[in-house]
Parts: sequence; C-alpha cells; structure tokens
Amino acid sequence: MKKNYLLLGLAITFGLMTSCKRDFSCSCHYDEAHEDHTHEETATYPISDVNKKKAEELCEGHETTLAANPEHSHVHCNLKK
Repeated sequence: MKKNYLLLGLAITFGLMTSCKRDFSCSCHYDEAHEDHTHEETATYPISDVNKKKAEELCEGHETTLAANPEHSHVHCNLKK
C-alpha cells in the first residue's frame, strides 16, 4: 500500500513540474518606412500547443526577425494567452 502511495505521489509531483501546453499569440507592433512616408504596422502570429517558456522564445524570434528588416523600426512584440 505504501508503494502505491509513493507511486501516486511521484506521478502527481511529475505532473505539477511539467508545464501545460496551450495556445498563445504573439502581437508585434512596429514602424515601417517607405521612400516618402512611415506608417505603423501590427502583426499577430499564432503559437500553438507549447508551454509558456517556448512561446516566449518563439515570440522573441518573431521580434528579432522583424527588427532585422531595415525598413522596420521600433519593433516590440508581446505574448498573449
């Protein structure tokens, strides 16, 4: 009986230690410059079935990719549930 309680306790502990996977979205705002004008842009990227840490990494990747474009400035992305 003690062995069953130990196994149950380990299973519960393991379950609590793993993060739940869920869906997020990454909302990015930036200025886009053209030859004669600049305008504000917004882009939203769906991020599905990942834990929060992975979603944050993916959203940072979107921000880095947008910022690498020389026509984009003031790039800022936010992770949303």
